[in-house]
Amino acid sequence: MYLDNVRRFKETQVKLQPTKPDNRPSPLLVDLLAKERVDVQTESTKFAERMAREREQREQEQQQQIAAGA
Repeated sequence: MYLDNVRRFKETQVKLQPTKPDNRPSPLLVDLLAKERVDVQTESTKFAERMAREREQREQEQQQQIAAGA
């Protein structure tokens, strides 16, 4: 759906502005299409999730070591 909207928008722009070969998206397009991309994860989000999982694993290992030493 997202890619279809981009394609349709670009086709419309070519029809309306055939002399202006501008590949940059218009601010309106960026604003509208950004709202459709709901489940997109950035690399920073993935990194933060991975770091949180690793921290939880370390905490569990520390608790197990404490329990085993007691």
